[in-house]
Amino acid sequence: MLLSKKLLNSFFPVLKGVNDDELEYMLNAIGVEVESVTKFDPIENLVVGKIVKIEKHPKSEKLNVCTVLVNNKETIIVTGANNVKENKKVIVALKGATMINGMKIASREILGIESNGMMCGYNELTTRDEYLSDEDKNGIIILDDNAKLNDTDVFKYIGLDDVIYDLSLPSNRNELNGILALGYDLMLIFYPKNKLDFSFDFSKYKKNSMTIGKLDNCDFFGTIELDDVEVKESSWVVKSYLMNSGIKPINWLVDISNLAMIIGGNPTHCYDKNTLGKTIFVENFSKKKNIVALDDNKYELNKNDLVVMSDEKIIGVGGIIGLKDTCVNNSTKKALFEVANFNNVSIKKTSMNMGLKTDASTLFSKQIPLWITIKTFELLIDLLSKSKTKFVGIKFSKLNIQPNKIKFELEKINEILNAKYTIASLKKILLDMKFSIKDNYILPPPYRIDIENINDVAEEILKKINVNKLENTPIDNTGVRIINNYEYDNLMLIKNYFIDKGFSLIKTYNLTSIDFNNKFNLFNSKKHVKVINPISKDREYLRSSLIGQHIDVYEYNANHQNELIPIFEIQNLNYDDKVHTHLCLVNYGNYRVNNINKSFIVNDIFLFKSLLLDMFKIFNYEICFDTDLGELKTLYLKNNSIRVLNSEKKPIGIIGQVNPLLIKNKKIGKEDVYFCEIRLDDFYKKKIDLNLRVSKDNVINKIIRVLSFVVEDNKAIELVEKLNQCKLIKNWKLKDVFKMEENKNSYTIEFEILNENKNKSLSIDEINVLFNAVISHFESNNLIIKKI
Repeated sequence: MLLSKKLLNSFFPVLKGVNDDELEYMLNAIGVEVESVTKFDPIENLVVGKIVKIEKHPKSEKLNVCTVLVNNKETIIVTGANNVKENKKVIVALKGATMINGMKIASREILGIESNGMMCGYNELTTRDEYLSDEDKNGIIILDDNAKLNDTDVFKYIGLDDVIYDLSLPSNRNELNGILALGYDLMLIFYPKNKLDFSFDFSKYKKNSMTIGKLDNCDFFGTIELDDVEVKESSWVVKSYLMNSGIKPINWLVDISNLAMIIGGNPTHCYDKNTLGKTIFVENFSKKKNIVALDDNKYELNKNDLVVMSDEKIIGVGGIIGLKDTCVNNSTKKALFEVANFNNVSIKKTSMNMGLKTDASTLFSKQIPLWITIKTFELLIDLLSKSKTKFVGIKFSKLNIQPNKIKFELEKINEILNAKYTIASLKKILLDMKFSIKDNYILPPPYRIDIENINDVAEEILKKINVNKLENTPIDNTGVRIINNYEYDNLMLIKNYFIDKGFSLIKTYNLTSIDFNNKFNLFNSKKHVKVINPISKDREYLRSSLIGQHIDVYEYNANHQNELIPIFEIQNLNYDDKVHTHLCLVNYGNYRVNNINKSFIVNDIFLFKSLLLDMFKIFNYEICFDTDLGELKTLYLKNNSIRVLNSEKKPIGIIGQVNPLLIKNKKIGKEDVYFCEIRLDDFYKKKIDLNLRVSKDNVINKIIRVLSFVVEDNKAIELVEKLNQCKLIKNWKLKDVFKMEENKNSYTIEFEILNENKNKSLSIDEINVLFNAVISHFESNNLIIKKI
């Protein structure tokens, strides 16, 4: 979910004094994870101007010569935009401005006419334009009438003064998809004195003429009618709120409907009223029928699919999508808005039957609190009643909100929190959090249907109170894994080793599903640990490997257009009745520039073999490799994977390539993804001496390098001969042999480069010269080298 801080502040003004980092902390404190924070880069030398005259360019039909009032002076600006209008305000980039693409604005002659400055389009001020409408992509920004002439703070008029938080919401808090529920949670925890009113009053509004009939699998249905409608684009205030929340503007009717959803958290829909009958109702459809939906695609409705009807006509698929012949368009004169609370099970079944997933069906696939639906209805009424269009009236079904009732158990809460609350002190905390207490029962705020028992109540109290005031009690350490200091030091050594190699340390979520564990069961684990009372099926088991979540990290970063850098993680995993320490490395595309030969290293198995060999060498720990994968079977790895074996020939890990089909399906990219995942259990507990001592007779550093050679079986002897003939190599040894394909093997050779200067160590540049000379020696003898 994308959260606009500016929109949040408009409903909860007390948050205007909260800086960006503080708000991030507050969101995390209420259980919402902030994935990223986006701010827009400022641009200097921008100002609000006004077009006072437009003429066609005498030498080009596609160009307009505009006289623009800027800083109380008229100036000429030539533009190719076709949406320019006289007496409209625009954003002008003055001479000296540097645009987001690096272009610098200067006076220049265009077909004989001097142009001074530029009238800006939205995508010239920010790269974040994926939600921009087609009209706005092809034209300049025409500001709302309330923009002040000569104002240099132009970003506030188009929402680029906003801060956008990308949020990961708890799976049991569907209402947090709306800004109001997020704001209420923040108020209850951090601003308890702020008054929150959970009541509704629709008595001041007239009723419209629409009759609401039966409501199958629908707990609430409300309608709002407008007349004398003019379909046009929305103001920049509305458009910027939508775009910063991840929704593309369409027209003001649809946009207001979507804005109400963003604020309230319940999807809404808008119909062309003239295409409807006199009644509207919801039913499980009784037969099959083909329809054409808003997206211009044809779908087949099946028996028991949930539909919205008007008289005898289907006008929409409940909670999923509207129909083409009832949607608003440029000729719409009357509009009817729908706000409903559909049964989430029915929505999921209908969505699955149709093979269609929309933003609305995603929200409706989990239960939305009835109070949230009615609040969204109230919000939409308020937004539409303030528009310049004729507001006809509303009509809605019965309001029947039944809050959860939880028995007041003081002793239980004190036991859970290890506290000593009295009835009075606990009631005060609950009342501050807008809980009600009636007849010895606790009633949560009406939008909190996730609070179902006394444990949930205790969890909410824990968010509120100062945890440091809880009484400390000894921890039972029978299940705690204590490690010696040198074990910790070794893990830090491994971590720093891979950071130095250009990998970024990440931390991924430890809970997953049993299906996910089985798909990436690299270590053939038999017993997976199931958690008690999981929040969802997707978070039901402790994971048994890391690679699956790392692929998800790449998918997330690819979707957000972030750079796909090398990543790694060290994590304790619990399976097969034991805690295992796992290391996982993943790389997309070519590895970073090699410090030795100044070139990119090919991303393949040899790269990861080299990284592991170097790391294990620190611990004086022998490993080898085997192409026999044993019982390992997974569709998510290519066949060229290999096992990592310890000195006793027991498997401790895997090096391999992620199946390119999986990478393609997840839209990660076109490059290969290689990874390595190993168990560190066998060796990282070993104490090693990091205090290296050098004798006076050996003050010159040895220059040790590694190369892999791909040669045919009958050329192995020739490789040995060429190694012995190379005068730059002092000594060498065979580290590994890997079967590549029929009649070809890969030989990994470690060698010492001869340093003839007995008085000093060589510089990096001097080593580069020698190493490249070694490579040239073998390349001239037609030996294929894999540079690692």
